[in-house]
Amino acid sequence: MIRLRTLVALACCLVVASRAHAGPLDDLERQIREVVTQRQTSEQQRSRLMLEAAALADAISAAQASSGAPSRANTSLERQLRDFDRLAGQLDSVDRAIKNHDATIARLRRAFSSELDKQTKELSQVDARTSAARTAELEAARRRIDELIAPPAAFRPLLVVRPAATDTVADLDQKLAVLAVEQSRGTEALSAFDRDLAVLGGRALLTRRLLDGLESAARGAPPDLRLVQRQVDEVQARLKDLDVKQRELRRVRDAVVVGLTDLKQQARECRARRAALIKG
Repeated sequence: MIRLRTLVALACCLVVASRAHAGPLDDLERQIREVVTQRQTSEQQRSRLMLEAAALADAISAAQASSGAPSRANTSLERQLRDFDRLAGQLDSVDRAIKNHDATIARLRRAFSSELDKQTKELSQVDARTSAARTAELEAARRRIDELIAPPAAFRPLLVVRPAATDTVADLDQKLAVLAVEQSRGTEALSAFDRDLAVLGGRALLTRRLLDGLESAARGAPPDLRLVQRQVDEVQARLKDLDVKQRELRRVRDAVVVGLTDLKQQARECRARRAALIKG
C-alpha cells in the first residue's frame, strides 16, 4: 500500500513538473498564434485595399487617356487622385502593421526556440521513458510553430508538360489536367500582378505630381534653404524605388504571359493527339 502511494506521488510529481516546463512554451505558442491571427487580419485588410486601389488606379488611367495630361482643373480626376492618395495612406499603415507583426513574431519565435532548447537539454537529467515522451511533445510543438509561421511561398514558375509520341489517351488526359490546373494558377497570378502594377502606377503618378510641386518650390527658394531640396531628394528616391518595383513586377508578369501562351499551345497539341488516337 505504501509502495503504491509512493508511485502515485511520483507520477503526480512528474505530471506537475511536465506542466511547469510546458507552461512557458504554451504561453509563447499562444502569443505567437495571437500575433499570427492579427497579421492574417492585416493581410485581409491589405487585399481589400489593394482591390479598391487597383480599381481606382484603372479609373485614373482611363481618365488620363481621355483627357491627356492630368490637369488640376479636372475636378473629377483631382477627386480620384485624392481618393487614391487616401487609399495609399491606408495601405502604408497596413504595411507598417504587417512589418510590426513580423518583427513581433520573429522575437517570439526566438524566445520559443530558446525555451525549447533549454527544456531539451534538461531532459538529460530525467529517466529515458519520460525523456522520450517529453522529446516527442517538444518536437510536436516545434513543428506546430514552424507550420504556423512558414513564409508564403514565392510564385512557382508554370509547369508546362508536353505530349510525347508514346503517350496513351490516359497519359494525355493526365497531362491535360495538369495543364488546366497550371493555366488557372497562371491566370490568377496574372490578375494579381496587374492589380499590383496598377497600384504602383497610381503611386508613381502621385509621387511625380508631388515632385513637380517640390521642384517648383525649390527653384523659388533661397539658395541657403536646404529643407526643400532634401524633400526633393527624398521624393526622387521614392520615385526611383517605385520604378524598380514596377520593372521587376513587369519582368515576372511577362514570364507568366509567356508561360500561359506555351500552356495553351501544349494543351492544343495534347487535345489534337488525343483526338487522333481515339480516331485510330
